[in-house]
Amino acid sequence: SADQHTEGLAFLDDAIKARKSSGAEVPDRWYRRGIQIAYNNEIKPQVYDFVLGWIEDYPSPENWKDAVNLTRNLNQFENPELLDIFRLSRKVGALTDAPEYDYYVEAADARRLPKEAKDVIEAGFAAGDVSRDNSYLNESLEVANGRIASDRADLPALESDARNASAQLRTVTAAASAFLSYGEYGKAIEFYTKALGMPGVETGEALTRLGIAQAGAGDFAAARETFAKVDGKRAPIAKLWMAYTEAQSPAAAAAAPRETATDEMTGG
Repeated sequence: SADQHTEGLAFLDDAIKARKSSGAEVPDRWYRRGIQIAYNNEIKPQVYDFVLGWIEDYPSPENWKDAVNLTRNLNQFENPELLDIFRLSRKVGALTDAPEYDYYVEAADARRLPKEAKDVIEAGFAAGDVSRDNSYLNESLEVANGRIASDRADLPALESDARNASAQLRTVTAAASAFLSYGEYGKAIEFYTKALGMPGVETGEALTRLGIAQAGAGDFAAARETFAKVDGKRAPIAKLWMAYTEAQSPAAAAAAPRETATDEMTGG
């Protein structure tokens, strides 16, 4: 209330840590207060620390949705980053709004990742999240359906080319991206790992997607190590993905999620 926001957030953070160390439950409102102050005043990276603690303790789809929206609102993400944040949103059950499906499909591009675009669109139709009269999604679905057969047929040659010792970075990353979109995580891991050793690689993107592939393969410990290496503009996305992998540990999976009502906090 004295506009000493950074000091206040540090005090609240210490109070949360003290509650956790004593084994006591941290009230939902403590996290919300920290997020609200940090978000309204764009205090980074503290805002993400409160968000991560909040969804760790209160991992409802609604809270995940707020966490994703908050991260999007605080950053100027372009399609490559949006693709990876919407992948997470879908995985945690927070992809429910029609515009988000449009953004996801635009980021995936039905011409480039037809199987993923098709799966997202059909899931949105089936869930009733988007109208079957959505012209953009219907057009994208038509494009995806027309591309999948040839795209699949090209995968063996792409795999072979990417494994070649003389393969160019563009070929290796194209193979990694394709296999990730088809859920062939082992091959995606192989090619993102190879790409990371090549000159000119977009390190943040390759690390993020390597972590996503490792999480998809069920190797959550490796995924956490990978996400921890991501810095720059992708760091907030990697932190959210890391929170997801933390929730997949046996202890977290055994704990019953605590549901809580949501507030208007992110404007998203």
